[in-house]
Amino acid sequence: MRKQLTTIALSVAAFVVTLLPANQAQAQYNFTTINDPLGVNGTAAYGIDGNNIVGSYQDGSGSQNGFLYNGSSWTTLNDPLGVEGTVAYDINGNNIVGSYQDGSGSQNGFLYNGSSWTTLNDPSSVEGTVAYDIDGNNIVGFYLDGGGNQNGFLYDGSSWTTLDDPLGVEGSAATDIDGNSISGFYIDSSGGQHGFVYDISTDTYTMVDDPLGVNGTSLNGINGNNIVGVYNDIDWIQNAFEAIPTPEPSTLALAAVGGIGLLLFRQWKIRRIEELDHFTRVQAVLF
Repeated sequence: MRKQLTTIALSVAAFVVTLLPANQAQAQYNFTTINDPLGVNGTAAYGIDGNNIVGSYQDGSGSQNGFLYNGSSWTTLNDPLGVEGTVAYDINGNNIVGSYQDGSGSQNGFLYNGSSWTTLNDPSSVEGTVAYDIDGNNIVGFYLDGGGNQNGFLYDGSSWTTLDDPLGVEGSAATDIDGNSISGFYIDSSGGQHGFVYDISTDTYTMVDDPLGVNGTSLNGINGNNIVGVYNDIDWIQNAFEAIPTPEPSTLALAAVGGIGLLLFRQWKIRRIEELDHFTRVQAVLF
């Protein structure tokens, strides 16, 4: 009986191991190439909202141009001040953010609402600003200060907040925003690159590094608790990744764990009864 109960307990334990945690299934996608008809030297897509995609293309003269693709037609997006090029990085509703290069070669952020262009330059920026992402009224990106250092920022439509990870002594950048969560990366004192998630509500930074990213990790997008980015492996090859929070034990798994406890308790109880019965028989013999 004891051996049988032990076998049952081990079988249940093995069942629980299969539940904690379950392996993620590989996602299946249909891929469609989207190249701007004018992008004879290349097209890159950076942001999507609904059916609308934004990015940039390089024309025959080598100039960089922003674009908006709505699934059927292409619209070139060039900031009037972007005489050296424009790149659209993200879209949210009718609002598009990105950067343009002016006649002096300086990078400037922009906000385009479908009819008018607004330059976005962080007040602390001396050598350039890039707007990477927009969520509602909030825009994130990075700027270069007078020392050429890279600093992340959050702009809410009226005020600018610098976002520098405390460990990012060599620079930080904010790449995406979703609600109160901002993704990005920073460079530490030894030149290593690390991903971070910043929580606006608690003013806290959390480092997020891919275990295989021994030569650096960058977080490029966040949606809810899911994160995407890139890492450089031991051979300095760049790899894309998706990070999904480890699921908590399921109710079924917890019930199974409880079942193990009951089986072990029952095994102990039976053993105890057997010991007491044996003791009683010995006492009867002795007395």
